[in-house]
Amino acid sequence: MDKTPIPTWDFKFPGTRLKPWLREIRMWQYHTSIPKYKQGVTLYRSLEIGTVGRQLAEQVHEDHICSAEGFDIILEKIKDHFKAYVDAEPEVHAEVAIYQTTRKRQQTLVEYTSLILARVRDMEASLQEELPSRFKCFLIKRQAQLTYDQLKTLHFHAPSRTLGANDMVIMLVRLDQPDALVSTILAERESKGRSNDISRSYPVETSETGTEENPEDHSWPSGSWAEASDETEDWNPEDVDDDGLPLCNESGETLVPEPTEDYPSEIYSTDLSAWAQSYRDVRRSA
Repeated sequence: MDKTPIPTWDFKFPGTRLKPWLREIRMWQYHTSIPKYKQGVTLYRSLEIGTVGRQLAEQVHEDHICSAEGFDIILEKIKDHFKAYVDAEPEVHAEVAIYQTTRKRQQTLVEYTSLILARVRDMEASLQEELPSRFKCFLIKRQAQLTYDQLKTLHFHAPSRTLGANDMVIMLVRLDQPDALVSTILAERESKGRSNDISRSYPVETSETGTEENPEDHSWPSGSWAEASDETEDWNPEDVDDDGLPLCNESGETLVPEPTEDYPSEIYSTDLSAWAQSYRDVRRSA
């Protein structure tokens, strides 16, 4: 059961708002769950008192409004009143598509082709006929305001000077510079405030407790190179190395690993003693 409210209009600026309202009202009639014999009353009540639409609807007899044809009768009454605007639609769309749709400076060819194709479709819908594809090709290329180099590249790669409209759009889009597209995308994101939301598109690292980790909260482990400084500090008996072993005993003497019977050979224990001596010297000089 579709209970979408009926579209309303104050009947101002019919040159720009009549056609969209007629489209919306027809779509509402198609999808609404209100019975057809009640649609006329619903349309009548939706028209604001004092507007041109309400005055026109009041000219329809009450019996006709409450009938199954009431909706169509009121709508046709409104369309007849604004017939001059409806008849002017083809000329208006032709004027906009042919003379008022030119590629602006800094406008990408992707944006331009999308705009002019939409306006050509509006012109064809108002004329109720499809324009020749080659005519649309000429119109699209003429209004693209191409530079000499772009025209030269287009004519070099195009198989013919009179392509179809879709083929011409494909050729024009290829002329866009990659850096121009990138700049346009970045400008759109910045203008819509999306630059601050880019990080949300990436996964956020979480800790074992399920909370988000902040990189600024991380601290370097004790004794790491990040904490090294030019100042020499006294050794603390509680200091340990990277393996968790104490560096000195209670007397302040450095603890050096000694060979044990688990070592595989005497040569290995000798190497280990040499490493321990070097390790001790490095730690003392630090």
